[in-house]
Amino acid sequence: MESAFRFQMAGWRDGVEYESATGEAPSLWQEGEGEGIWPKKLLCKADPQSRDQGWAYYRKGRECEPRLLNRVKLYSY
Repeated sequence: MESAFRFQMAGWRDGVEYESATGEAPSLWQEGEGEGIWPKKLLCKADPQSRDQGWAYYRKGRECEPRLLNRVKLYSY
């Protein structure tokens, strides 16, 4: 859920779309046992009007608060 939240906040659908568009895998935080492996930084999807791309940086801990869970969409292929 945390990874999906981070990709969607950067404008991507999920990791599959990110890798196919950028051609590279995202850099990941690798947590200890019981923790997830989450993206450390992601290239933000370009805004069609400004065509400006930047980077979204994330901390090691959780970014997705429980009150934001309803914003996350999980896609299946």
